[in-house]
Amino acid sequence: YGFAPAAKVFAVHEGVSEDFAAPDQQGRKRGPGGFQPGHQPYLLCVAHTYPHKNVHLLVDALRLAGERIPHHLVLVGSPRRGEAALEESLARFAGSFERVHRLQGLSRAELKDLYRGAACFVLPSAYEGFGLPVLEAMMAGTPVVTSRMASIPEVGGPHAIYLAGLTPEDLVRSIVQVLDMDSAARQEHVRRARQWAASFTWSRSARQTMEILSRLACP
Repeated sequence: YGFAPAAKVFAVHEGVSEDFAAPDQQGRKRGPGGFQPGHQPYLLCVAHTYPHKNVHLLVDALRLAGERIPHHLVLVGSPRRGEAALEESLARFAGSFERVHRLQGLSRAELKDLYRGAACFVLPSAYEGFGLPVLEAMMAGTPVVTSRMASIPEVGGPHAIYLAGLTPEDLVRSIVQVLDMDSAARQEHVRRARQWAASFTWSRSARQTMEILSRLACP
C-alpha cells in the first residue's frame, strides 16, 4: 500500500449475513418507499451518490439502451457530492419520471426484498473499500454486474459479470448479457454466486482478526 512493509499489512474480509438468502416471512403488501417489487422488472443499485460510485451512468445506460432494457431502475442511497451528475442524467432521460425510483432510509427487510426481486444488481463504481452490496446481491440470488476496480474483483470473484469499462455502452452490454440468460443458465449462475458469497462470514472475519492480534501480542 506504499505506507508500510507488506509483512505488516493484514487484510481481513468483511462478511455477509445469511439472512439475505432467506425468503420474506412477513408477507408485506406495500413495497419500500411505495415501490412495488414484482409489479415491473427492475435493475437495482445500492450506493450513495458519491462521484466515484458513477450512479449517473446507470441512467445514461438506460437511456442509451432503449427497448433493449425496458426495465425500471431502483436507486437506493442518499444524495452526496455526485448528486449533480445524477440530476443532469435524469434531466436528459425522458423516461426517468416513470422508470427511475429513488429510495433511502429503508429497513433491512425492505432492502432484502429489493435485492431478491431485482433482475440484476449493478454497481458501476470506480472504487470500493470492500464492496459488501456485491455479496448481499449474490446471497439474495441476484446476478451482479460491476466493475473490475479496486477490491471489487476480490469480492465478486469469478461469479460477477465484469464491465469492460465505465461507459454507458459497457453497462448496456453487460446488463443485456444478464437479461439474456435462459432460466437454466441464470439458476446455475445464481447457485454458484451464492455459494461463493456464503464463504464470506462474520465469524471468519472475527476469527482471522483474533488470530492476527494474537500473533502480534505474542510474537
